[in-house]
Amino acid sequence: MHGEPHIAAAFHHSASLIIVLDAGDGCIVDVSPSVEATLGHPRAELIGQRPIDIGLWRNLDERALLWANLRGQGGLHDQTLEFLARDGRVLRVQCNCEMFELDGRMRVICIGRLLDTAKAGSAAEMDVSSYRSLFLAAAEGIYRSLPAGGLIDVNPAMAQIFGYDAPEQMLREFGRSSRQVYVDQEHYDTLLREIAGTGVLSNCRSRVYRRDRSIIWISENLRSVRDGDGRLLFYEGSVVDITRQESAERALRQSEELYRILVDNCRDGVFLIQRGKVVFTNGAMADMLGYTVAELI
Repeated sequence: MHGEPHIAAAFHHSASLIIVLDAGDGCIVDVSPSVEATLGHPRAELIGQRPIDIGLWRNLDERALLWANLRGQGGLHDQTLEFLARDGRVLRVQCNCEMFELDGRMRVICIGRLLDTAKAGSAAEMDVSSYRSLFLAAAEGIYRSLPAGGLIDVNPAMAQIFGYDAPEQMLREFGRSSRQVYVDQEHYDTLLREIAGTGVLSNCRSRVYRRDRSIIWISENLRSVRDGDGRLLFYEGSVVDITRQESAERALRQSEELYRILVDNCRDGVFLIQRGKVVFTNGAMADMLGYTVAELI
């Protein structure tokens, strides 16, 4: 980023792999020379990109777990992760990641040590089962996102709601800003103000675009996750497709409105009595009896 100190430059002569990320949107802020040499990506190609954009992650479950640990524990320690070099080689790296603040912005620094692939333990040994079980089993869409945009994780139901074949496809193709998904931009701005003010959204109905640009209705719950100092780290939300429900309710409202128009303009007297009291009458009935509608009800 222009004007920002090259943090990783301090490790110029270190063999460690140093990557600094913006905790707001997950983009790469800086890398050490060893990252360029090991991954085969020039620094200029990495800066401003998310690791997922350039295909560094071999296993997206590991990406989800990294951000979950940053959120819950503030760091990831001595964890073996797998990355893909530019030429397709699989690299096993023992990583330590921490969150820190620089010039008022939250950053993530990841320090990795390249392991001997012949001796290294499998990255599959990570305990992702407990972390993923809720996502995989849930009928509603569940997602986690960064404050400045970009999805961290989505479950299969979320991908299906938005028309993607799999969560991996949604994570790779989904834009960094969720604004583009909402049909009504003023409504989206209202949601942003509400979540900023209260930290919670409950059962908010919105029209959104699916991958093929078709429009559906969703009901959304969202909460902000902050650290001990009150700084925003992540958003966690759930989504339900209510398109059929919304269509049925709209059809019912239209039917009720049409029925009311017909009754109000009918020349025959129409009334409804419940428990001995008039709860509805039309104008024709009131005229017949010499009262106003308000006097009869």
